[in-house]
Amino acid sequence: MGPHSISPSSAPSDSTWLQLEAKLAELARLASQELPIRDFSERFLGSCVEVLGAQGGRWWNARPLEIVGDFNLVPPQDDFGRRIGDCLKHAINSGQITELEVAADADSPDAASHIAIVCPVMVGSAPRAAIEIHMGPDISPAEMSGVTDLVAAVGELAADHFRQSDQRELQHTVNSSDQVLQFATLLQRGVRLADVAFPVVNEGRVLVECDRLWLVTYNRRRCRAVSASGIARIDRRADLVCRLEDLAAAVCRWDRPYWSSDASADTPPQIGDLAQHFCDESSATAVGVWPLITPLDAADDSAELTIIGALVAEHFQQPTFSDKAKHRIELLGRQVTSALQRCRFYDSLPLASLWLWLGRTVLPATVRSWPKALWISLILASMVVASLLSKTEFTVNGHGELQPVCQQHLFAPADAVVQRVDVDHGDQVRSGQVLIQLSQLELDGDWVEVVGEIDTTRQALAALQASRLDANSQSTRVEDHQRTADQERLSRRLKSLTEQRELLQQQRAELEISCPMSGRVLTWQLEESLTGRPVRRGQRLLTVADTDGPWELQLHLPDHYIGYVLTAGEKSATPCRVSYYLATDPSQLRDATIKEISDSVRIEAPHESTVLIKAVLVGTESLEVRPGTSVIARVHCGRRSLAYVWLHDLYEAIRYRIWF
Repeated sequence: MGPHSISPSSAPSDSTWLQLEAKLAELARLASQELPIRDFSERFLGSCVEVLGAQGGRWWNARPLEIVGDFNLVPPQDDFGRRIGDCLKHAINSGQITELEVAADADSPDAASHIAIVCPVMVGSAPRAAIEIHMGPDISPAEMSGVTDLVAAVGELAADHFRQSDQRELQHTVNSSDQVLQFATLLQRGVRLADVAFPVVNEGRVLVECDRLWLVTYNRRRCRAVSASGIARIDRRADLVCRLEDLAAAVCRWDRPYWSSDASADTPPQIGDLAQHFCDESSATAVGVWPLITPLDAADDSAELTIIGALVAEHFQQPTFSDKAKHRIELLGRQVTSALQRCRFYDSLPLASLWLWLGRTVLPATVRSWPKALWISLILASMVVASLLSKTEFTVNGHGELQPVCQQHLFAPADAVVQRVDVDHGDQVRSGQVLIQLSQLELDGDWVEVVGEIDTTRQALAALQASRLDANSQSTRVEDHQRTADQERLSRRLKSLTEQRELLQQQRAELEISCPMSGRVLTWQLEESLTGRPVRRGQRLLTVADTDGPWELQLHLPDHYIGYVLTAGEKSATPCRVSYYLATDPSQLRDATIKEISDSVRIEAPHESTVLIKAVLVGTESLEVRPGTSVIARVHCGRRSLAYVWLHDLYEAIRYRIWF
């Protein structure tokens, strides 16, 4: 027995009973506390060993059979491990306390023979755990009977702990079900995405028990952040939002839920990298992405699954998501998917906002005052008919700039280094004027070498001619022939070197970039950007334009509008008129006429294609602009009905997306 133990003899004194009741009350208070099973088992075992005066104890999980905690014992091994395992199984299956005599040195090198008592912890008829208590060898049969009764009472207290835990879990489940029901009711009140998004993230964060919850929509393999808990307005240009959208889009394309703490070998490494970048940006310790998939019944193989968005949950302190949190995100995802489907259907309706306003204001009033509703209907019908019969000017919008008609770009003729720039931005230049001097180190070396060889050859030729004049009559014929041959060889070499010099001179002249026309230099900061820098063949160096001459409007019109312009040009005998505003002078509307339409389409950005249109300006007397001045233009494409002018974009969208 321990120094603080209570001897469970057959006839305890009154003070012993009081101490025993106090210890059992302490165990009852411990059993009523909400603790993790490992912490509870350690504290409960310590109190049990103290109450019973035992040598030690263990706490076993019933199914599967494994040690949860121990007190003053080493793990069972060899034959004792097998015997205690059989004893545990018998106690758990029978639901009764089982005793096992343990020989000396079975569990510890210093242990004497003692008795192991195994008490199953039963909740109803289901075993939840087992308590193993080791008593000393000097315990009497009477005391053993009292110990068995105490162990049974201790087991009942442990069972109370499991009952209370189950009750708390059941109550928590009921509360969660009520919260999910209230959440679903709240989502059904809105039909627009803005009405649904904020309840999803703010109320859903409480249900999921995460630190922050995001809602993103998925369309055309790209995600767009709609709302986040605790954030009133999302800046989609922020790095955090960009990384979030990249991560959500990758998970949606993967078509599986992603948990940063449960990443496996099947997880694409790209998603892991994106999740790490997002966590670094948001300081999150764990992130989970749950795709929103329609239809909700994923078991229906005949239905085509479509991902319409995702929920992104973050933890800022916890490193993982519990199974309960994952289950709640799944339940939340089903409700949000249904709400997003309804919002997408509402947004796809023509004039959805108008019908919603009519349903909320006009239609309830018509029930009470149908004459007024009849008049309103007649007025609306008259307006529709008038819009169909009335004709007005039909225009399409585009952007562009003003440029001089006479404009030349100068390019590098070869790979070289800019040696000198003789002009600057805004300088007036004339035709043939040298603007930029280029140099090539290899060409300069060849030039020096050829010039030197020419001088050397000329000197040798002059010396040879002088030697022939000074030769006396005693020179032999062989010597005369040799001098003649040397003179002929030097003459041919001099001619070849002269041709090489002329070729090098031509190449050096090409490195002098001259102005092909009179005008003004438009390129900015020539000296800083070119002097001493290497350039590549074909690289544009500067631009010269005749700013005093005629100007033209270069309009970039979206390619889906070009059909209107071509049709109007075929129907009219005169070129189409263009009205435009200058960005520097938006107060005055100016006119131009189309001169030329490009036959090709230019891709300016993803999903943005334009066609170049050149137009002749009308009335340029008071025009004072700079080359490249931005303009906002409208191309007049004839007269159409008022309804078509107002709704042609909607009409074309219906044609392409519904009828096509």
